[in-house]
Amino acid sequence: MIRLGVDTGGTFTDLVRLDARGLTVHKVRSTPDDPARAILSGIGELMGSDPVSEIIHGSTVATNALLERKGARVALVTTKGFEDVLAIGRQTRRELYSFQVRGNQPMIDDGLTYGVAERIDCHGNVLEALHAQELEELTRKLIQTRVECVAVCLLHSYANPIHEQQVTRHLEQAGFTVSSSHSVLPEYREYERWSTTVVNAYVTPMMSSYLTTLERGLAGTRLHIMQSNGGSISTPQARNSAVRTILSGPAAGAIGAQAVARGSGFDRVILFDMGGTFTDVSLVDGQLGTTNESTVGGFPVRLPILDIHSVGAGGGSIAYVDSGGSLRVGPRSAGAEPGPVCYGKGDELTVTDANLLLGRLDPKYFLGGRMQLDIMRTSERARIFADELRITPTQLAEGIVQIANANMERAIRTVSVQRGYDPREFALLAFGGAGGMHACEIADALEIGTVLIPEHGGVLSALGMLLADVRKDYSQTILKQSDTITFSDLQQYLAPLISQAQADLATEGFEQQSIVIECSLDMRYRGQAFEINVPLTPDFNEDFNRLHQRLYGYSNPSRITEVVNVRVNAAGITQKPTLPSPVAVNQPLPLPVSVRSTWFAGGSWETAIYHRETLLPGMEGQGPAIITSGESTVVITPHYRFRIDGAGILIATRAEAADRNQLTEKSAAEQSNSRQETLNPIELEIFKNIFISIAEEMGITLCRTGFSPNIKERLDYSCAIYDEHGHTIAQGDHMPVHLGAMPLSVEAAIQHVTMEAGDVVILNDPFRGGTHLPDITLVQPVFLDEEAAPAFYVANRAHHSDVGGISPGSMPLAQEVFQEGLILPPIKLVRRGEICPDVMALILANVRTPAEREGDLSAQIASNRVAEARLRALVARYGLERVRSHARAAQDYAERILRRTIATIPDGEYSFEDVVDDDGFRRERIGIRATVRIAGDQAEVDFTGTELQTSGGVNANFAITLSATLYCFRCLVQEDVLYNSGISRAIRVIAPAGTIVNAVRPAAVAGGNVETSQRITDVVLGALAKALPHSIPAASQGTMNNVTLGGRRPDDGTPFAYYETIGGGMGGRNGLAGLSGVHTHMSNTRNTPIEAVEHYLPLRIHRYGLRHDSSGDGRYPGGEGILREYEMLTETSITLLSERRTSHPYGAQGGEPGGCGRNTVIRADGSVEPVPAKAWLELRPGDRLRIETPGGGGFGPATAKGTT
Repeated sequence: MIRLGVDTGGTFTDLVRLDARGLTVHKVRSTPDDPARAILSGIGELMGSDPVSEIIHGSTVATNALLERKGARVALVTTKGFEDVLAIGRQTRRELYSFQVRGNQPMIDDGLTYGVAERIDCHGNVLEALHAQELEELTRKLIQTRVECVAVCLLHSYANPIHEQQVTRHLEQAGFTVSSSHSVLPEYREYERWSTTVVNAYVTPMMSSYLTTLERGLAGTRLHIMQSNGGSISTPQARNSAVRTILSGPAAGAIGAQAVARGSGFDRVILFDMGGTFTDVSLVDGQLGTTNESTVGGFPVRLPILDIHSVGAGGGSIAYVDSGGSLRVGPRSAGAEPGPVCYGKGDELTVTDANLLLGRLDPKYFLGGRMQLDIMRTSERARIFADELRITPTQLAEGIVQIANANMERAIRTVSVQRGYDPREFALLAFGGAGGMHACEIADALEIGTVLIPEHGGVLSALGMLLADVRKDYSQTILKQSDTITFSDLQQYLAPLISQAQADLATEGFEQQSIVIECSLDMRYRGQAFEINVPLTPDFNEDFNRLHQRLYGYSNPSRITEVVNVRVNAAGITQKPTLPSPVAVNQPLPLPVSVRSTWFAGGSWETAIYHRETLLPGMEGQGPAIITSGESTVVITPHYRFRIDGAGILIATRAEAADRNQLTEKSAAEQSNSRQETLNPIELEIFKNIFISIAEEMGITLCRTGFSPNIKERLDYSCAIYDEHGHTIAQGDHMPVHLGAMPLSVEAAIQHVTMEAGDVVILNDPFRGGTHLPDITLVQPVFLDEEAAPAFYVANRAHHSDVGGISPGSMPLAQEVFQEGLILPPIKLVRRGEICPDVMALILANVRTPAEREGDLSAQIASNRVAEARLRALVARYGLERVRSHARAAQDYAERILRRTIATIPDGEYSFEDVVDDDGFRRERIGIRATVRIAGDQAEVDFTGTELQTSGGVNANFAITLSATLYCFRCLVQEDVLYNSGISRAIRVIAPAGTIVNAVRPAAVAGGNVETSQRITDVVLGALAKALPHSIPAASQGTMNNVTLGGRRPDDGTPFAYYETIGGGMGGRNGLAGLSGVHTHMSNTRNTPIEAVEHYLPLRIHRYGLRHDSSGDGRYPGGEGILREYEMLTETSITLLSERRTSHPYGAQGGEPGGCGRNTVIRADGSVEPVPAKAWLELRPGDRLRIETPGGGGFGPATAKGTT
């Protein structure tokens, strides 16, 4: 029996044949215009007249169709009133600080989305039946469109698919190919389920056509298609579920790599696949991990996929120097054309060029001698580049490699440290064209002791396909609490999924004894939004708590858990080929083919060069060494030994610490005294990456462990690390409104509290470092063993949906801050590692949702502890003074970047005024004035002339005004600059005390953070537009549209509080229309899924879509606002804080203003009541609240329409 694994890549198609004689590898050039042609040609060349029993194929057809937007013409059928769910997405913008941010190119063409009148609730009850007459009308319309596939996506179909089944049957009878969301992904969260379904519809016709062509050429040979979950499926299933084949190539590579590692006795490995443009990393702890959270081409695909993290770093990554003097590498790549400089066409240095300059590549024996590299051309280009940095070409080359390594090290930390694993407990298996050159250095940085490099690393994907079982995944949302469900109940939920799995695999020819069923649960603490997958056992609750503790550093066994989804993974076990095992030899290492000088760790080493084919199992050697083959080059650094094991795998092991120290002394002796100074551009970039990764890891921990929708769904938080003085080193790209406010909180904590190791300070006082009361900040000192004072501080801020006050949600229409909620001055919440029970009790006694508050505060504590651990590890690796010096360098870098940006603005004085609609009590507009003064590389923003603080809650404190001003200038920077305290050095902000932009106690401030901050942004940008008319966009919606609801649940009388903000229209930009339905400027919070809102709250979302009459016209029109309509299912108190209900978002350069927003109550009896921008409402069951958010202003006159 002969089986083939066939992997189609961008350049080559790899074929691996396994039979009784062993492993045979064959490569042919891919034929992108017709991938089947290369496959059939390669099979003919490899097989001759030998018959093939089975082919397992990894196809890129579906992936390319999605990435290149060359999929089918698809129509979407959805619940009426929700036609724009996919267009709105999660209402966030991809880039916080860019005026040129773009949205996704849609898969559904305009006019091809159809709403049908039907409604099912979160429990599966039919609220509005689907009528046959509407289906007939729908079919008639679809026939006229000539669509190739239809996606059917209705609300709550996971709970009851009856309406989706009716639509699907009707359309299939009319001849349409249909993808229905309950079949593709029967799980809650409508946007992710619908996106996955539409992706399937988009790629299915092309995949079906491709498979037909391939099967015709294979003349009856059994064909299976690789999936992204690491298994294969039959071609009929691949035709119907083409979305499951996306990213199947990397999955197969991981399967092949895992098998190779296991064959050499390693069950715990980190897989490192480095190519020309991207590097893929994954972790094997006995088995490969899976995730349901992937995004492809900008769209969520929520199907099980092997947990592979990709980073834009590879051999072709381009090196450049940014305007702040930092050496950057990637993510831009030279690609195959023009390629690196050494290929003879490219002009920009890449990682491959750097390796050549360091002597790690042989210019005459690249790819086994099939290609010559141009060392002279590369050296000349490097000399010019290095001269600009005032370093040597060798130092430049080493820096490029170090930065690329740091980027890849960060990716490995993502799949290990951020998942609760210590990378030191794993081996590193490197493959791909460039993996072997960087593996030892990356392993050394991570303190990984063993590196594995397989001989045929370039064809592991094709090999993995031969080793893959037939796999099928099944899931169902159940949303059951652990106190109401038993192990037996879970088995009953799983029983139909298991029966379906067994039946499906039986149709593929598998006997019962060849089928393996694995059941698992997606679990979380009640109130969290992110689930952990836990194997099904009778002790599933205890297992969940243990896993939560390992991943996030804390658990709470007394808290009720929730089972969100039940899952079945079914495998039809295929016959595995036996990988060849060469016989070990008792021979010394052959003489090297040559010896040449190679650069390692700042020093030159005489390095032996070997050809891989001459190294036999059993041979051993000492680095430094370079091992070349026709596929790749392996670099063994000086402090590693290597051997070839019985399976032909090169295994490199790290020297003991003492030996490494001796080896390092040689490098140090060869370095000049000026190296520290000359390597600043290089180390600056490395440490910038480290600092921001710590802040990002804090955010990930906070998001995944948070309990309230504000944290878990909306991502309303910020995280940062600070130096010993409380100055920002790095702040994550979270909430812009926290930019200037977070450092003031840390400053207040330092001033008012004497902190000891293990302490955590809590505060929310708007007049001592806070912004508004719901934003609670936790500050923690980081002490090192030898330090008497904190070496660093870490802090995070999160919006809590209730902190007491006169209305649920703590965003009231108040006239003093004391009415808005509990005020927390800087005070210890945690003392020497233990929570202060009296402080926690005080907080929980003053809020309406104490369990949720306790959970969110626990998540904030966990987030800070993650940063503390990372900073300690960083100091242990580099030393305190080196870390501090680079923190200062990062701050200086940010200042330098901003000053150079300011220097491009013409000197002068530029003023602008705008208004806040009202303060909720005095229905009069309140003016804000800003004057921007530019003198060289210094900016001053003066708010003199702004009106005095008001009696209502729209007052902003200085922290908010500073944040908004810094945001505006940060957006002018074209580069991806690290945000830290250096940004603020070049900007002076004058805000007279007692005005609406610098309110003093006891001013009410609930709306200042969320509303006035947006108007401050509009005013500062309006002033800057007078200096930079072609760079500043028109006004965006200018509001966060805050909706706060609360009451008591009708079933058990428990209180609930909910807070959300709603996106709107972005202003038109020079060259681009504004985005629609997104948060803009000072906010970037996500929406909460409709299906989540309706499950957890006594609410029903009646409508959710874009306002198609709200954008400002112009050459580049503004974006459209959002319409969101809530129906109350119980008596509910509501507070609205919104803006731009009477004042329009301004247009720019002749563009029209955006449309104002509207708030409306529709009573149960049908009466309609307009509602002002700020209001407190009492609604009864059946009443509805409709929020229509503003559109963005247009850019340029409408008479000169541009391309958008």
